[in-house]
Amino acid sequence: MNAIRELGPQTLLKAVRFDGRNDGAWLLNTQVTVSDEAGYLKALDEFRALFDKHGFKDIKINAYRVVAGRTDYTHLVSTNAPSEERRAALMDAMSNEASFAEWLAAAAKYRTVVRNGTYREITR
Repeated sequence: MNAIRELGPQTLLKAVRFDGRNDGAWLLNTQVTVSDEAGYLKALDEFRALFDKHGFKDIKINAYRVVAGRTDYTHLVSTNAPSEERRAALMDAMSNEASFAEWLAAAAKYRTVVRNGTYREITR
């Protein structure tokens, strides 16, 4: 016990939807509070179809449920792009395409967004 120890918040997540990953991924993560997991997972399947329709088949959608730890969210949804340019193109489409806006409005009945962030996977 005489060694210096650092403790910090830890969260254990369980994958409830997993498309896969891209090496060296560029991520857009959304932490959400979900009221109906089954309904939201079905909505994410519709989101996947939108990605495919708009040429984003290379971007993965993964969703994780919080199973342990203190958080202010219940699920983490991570879009996993192979490059910074692809992530930016997706974010542009999500901001400008009517079909993405419609999906976001429809998904609001299942989720409340807590926060969003962009990240770069550097551990692999």
